[in-house]
Parts: sequence; structure tokens; C-alpha cells
Amino acid sequence: MVSAPPRRRCGCRGHRGGERINPAHFGNPVRLEGMRVLVLALVLAIAGCSEAPIVAGPEIPTINPMIGDASFLARYGRPPTLADDATDRIRTHLAYVEAQLRVADVSALSPEARAARTRTLDNLRRYWERGEFPASDAEAQLLPTFVDDAGVRCAVAFLAEQDLGAAPILDINHRYRNAYIAQIDAPALVAWADTSGLSRAELAMVQPAYPPRPSRRVDYRLTADYRYAADQDTSMIIARGATTEADLLSSLISVRGDVRALGRMNPIIGEPIVGISGGIGWAGGDRLTYDAHVRVGSQLAFRDGRIAHLFGGTLGFGVDAVGDRIERAVTVPADGYYFAGPQRSSLRFGVLGGPRFAVTTDRGTGWRGALGLIVRDVWKSHAADFYTLRDLRFELGVERMADVTFLGLTVSLASRSAFGWWDRS
Repeated sequence: MVSAPPRRRCGCRGHRGGERINPAHFGNPVRLEGMRVLVLALVLAIAGCSEAPIVAGPEIPTINPMIGDASFLARYGRPPTLADDATDRIRTHLAYVEAQLRVADVSALSPEARAARTRTLDNLRRYWERGEFPASDAEAQLLPTFVDDAGVRCAVAFLAEQDLGAAPILDINHRYRNAYIAQIDAPALVAWADTSGLSRAELAMVQPAYPPRPSRRVDYRLTADYRYAADQDTSMIIARGATTEADLLSSLISVRGDVRALGRMNPIIGEPIVGISGGIGWAGGDRLTYDAHVRVGSQLAFRDGRIAHLFGGTLGFGVDAVGDRIERAVTVPADGYYFAGPQRSSLRFGVLGGPRFAVTTDRGTGWRGALGLIVRDVWKSHAADFYTLRDLRFELGVERMADVTFLGLTVSLASRSAFGWWDRS
């Protein structure tokens, strides 16, 4: 993965919208004592500004400065909001612009230019169908990102890179990371635009701006769980002098709820997690089973080529019990998880599990392991409010609790807790 170069700053110009700084901030040269000091000051000023200033912004309220949100209005019949899924919003914009450019009158273009135009639009379709878009640097509204910190290119950067290669793109990004096409006067991009088959105005129509990333969010998950008691040690039952069939567990059925608050991504610890989880159910007829835990942990999402990865872990503290068969205990569950899948796929496959430590009883150390499958956005809701239950999750697992081994199937509906637009490292 190629990282974009850091953005260097220059004292001569501002970085929000390329505004000039008032020269009075540097003092009045007339007050300097002597020509030597004046010359020295001029030399230092020239040296400090020897590097070209960074061009950026400003932030705008729509996805594109040329056509606004016409694409979203055409598809959904309403204006977009920041709660709408950003990936879908960008893909909708690029598909709309491609369709408009495909039917534009190109009779004035030469055969070579028309061929180049077709090639560029074919690359544009390949780009938006893939659905990998850069993360945003916007603070409140929307702002372009030429190449983000993970090396993901915007649409225009991708199109130009197909002809120019990576080096000129990263060089352009060094100065114009958050600039609009109309602001970019880099010779390499100007020369490429003349051979792309698209005009500068049409390239400006292509370029999306990206909405800001939230600093934190809350995730929800509702779960139905069935566990079959595949093996259990009867020695404890015999020790109590009871050996009836009723003392054995056959199955366990429960419903669960989980709520997690996720904080701002930290490069050292990842994305911090604080949450609560709990469930209630029945085991072997009228036995009440329950658990409740407070959890803390962290997770990290990243991409390697076209594969998305998520790994993390939590540590809990709480109580659980299975009627009179597995007595109540204060327990500390430790869980780790890893999921991965192709960026363009709605499927994610993973493994999860870990030990369960009983603190207040001698029922021993339990454990759980499971294979997981996530089907993303099953309702095609196109919402990114993190409250819509839109991801379907399956887990097939084995769990040891006290002297009982369970085989289980878990089915969950969850809000977007992973692999969403904002999960970038």
C-alpha cells in the first residue's frame, strides 16, 4: 500500500482555500534597523517560500461544485444528507456523470480524441464499480481528496494514473490533495487532460467531494442463539446424589442485545470500544439462563490490495448462569476476532473466540470458538446513520461452560460495525 506524502506547509499562504496571509503579520520592514537586516529578512522570506504553496478547498455542501447533488436527486428523488451512505452517494454520482458524458455530443472531436474519451470513460466505470474511494479530510461539509493516507485515489487521480503512472499522481497530491480540478495547474495533469478526451470542465464534473468522518459512533446488535449440549460431565450431578434425566441439559435458547460505543481511531491502539452485552433465555425447559457483561477493547480495520481486514478484541466483566445446572458466577470473557473479504463483495468471513474465566466459583475456565459470516447491507438501505440494523451475521461455534460443551448457531442483525465507509486505518 502506498502512502501519500505528508502535506508540507508554507508561511506565505493559508491552507484553507489558498487564502493569502496578511503581510502585516510579519511586521513592518521600515522598522528594521539597517539595510543588512532588511536584506537578511528578505533572503529568509524567499527561502521560506521557495516551495510552492499548498492549494486546498473550500468545503462545499454538495458532492460536486459543477452539478451539485443532481445524481442523488435523479436516483432517489430527494436531497442527500450526511446520514446517507457515502460510498453509495459517490458511486451514484460517478455513474450519473459517466452516463451524461457517454451521450454528450463529440462530433467536434477528432477520431483519436473520441477513442481516448471512450477509454477514459471505460476506466471511470471500472473505478466506480470497484467502489474503493478515498477517506475524507473534511471537517464539516464536503471536500475532495486526491489521494488519501492509505493510497486510495479519487476518480480523477485514478483516471490520470492509468496513463501517467503512480509517481506523477503522488507528486500532484503533495500540493493539491484537497484541491478542486479548477485549482490544479500541475503541468502533468494539464497535459494529461488534453489527451484524455475529456475537457477540464468535464473532469471537474467527475471529481467528487467527500463528507466528513464522524469522530465516534454507537453500534447495535440483536441476536438469537441456539446451543445444543453435545457433551456434559455427570460427575458433579452424581456427587450431589441426583442422576435423573432432568438434571441433564439438552439445549439452550436465548436472545441477546449488544451496544458498543466506538471512539476516534488511534494509530497505536486502534479504534477503542466500550460496551455492554446481555442475554436471557431458557435451558432444558424451565431453567432460566442469563448473562450480563461490561466490555472494553479495540479494533482496527485496514485494506491490503483489494481485501478488507478487521481484527480486534474485548475484555468483559459480569455474571452468567444456567438455572440450577451451572451456578451463577462472576466471569471475565476475553474475545478476539478477525474478519476479511473482497472489497467489492458483500460477504466477510472470520473466526472469533477466547477463554472465559470464572472468578467466584470453581467451575473452571471455559472457552468459545466460532466461524463467522457477515452479509453486508441485506436491506440495501443506503443508510450510514449507524442505527439501521442492516448487516446479517451468522456464527457456528463450540463453547465450554463449566462441565458442559455446547454446539451452537447464532444469527444476528447488526448496525454497520465493520467495513463501513469510515473504517479506515
